[in-house]
Amino acid sequence: SACAAPAPYCDPNVGACYACVTDLHCAGATPRCDVALHRCRGCAVATQSEDCADGAAPACDGAAGVCVAPRVDVSGPDEGSLLTLMRPPLTGHATPGQTVMVQIDGLTVGAVVADMAGDWSFTPTMDLPAGEHRLQAVVSAGPTPTESNVHTFSLGCTSNDHCGGERALCDAARNACVSCL
Repeated sequence: SACAAPAPYCDPNVGACYACVTDLHCAGATPRCDVALHRCRGCAVATQSEDCADGAAPACDGAAGVCVAPRVDVSGPDEGSLLTLMRPPLTGHATPGQTVMVQIDGLTVGAVVADMAGDWSFTPTMDLPAGEHRLQAVVSAGPTPTESNVHTFSLGCTSNDHCGGERALCDAARNACVSCL
């Protein structure tokens, strides 16, 4: 039988009717056909540089399929927290589908992609040294990177192994590494 609205286009490969099969079936504010979902969208994460190139909304929200201003924040560890896990899970939120660069103390330590709910999580691959650290996340959609808030957290030592060498020992009373000269 013939296809009709709201699914007027036939995919002859499967003999089914869909809202779209190619970008030619989409127009206006939703010019892209998401072929996996067979629905028209405003953008696709894979082609966001072309879809969202106007500069005002340079990031593609992969869940909603619309161009948006990029957003990113850090949610964990809690601000000012003292942790003993030397590879703490780092978490936050960003525009769904965006690549998040995770920075500790100003150095990029990894990259993750925010899931369709906008959540991201990263666990360092190496132990962080005991002491205070600054965590920030950055997305680079559009001409100017978007930076998150900065979270500070501290890592305390529970053994001399956490202090990084022969000349530093764990002072358990202060939960900190101390240098030995």
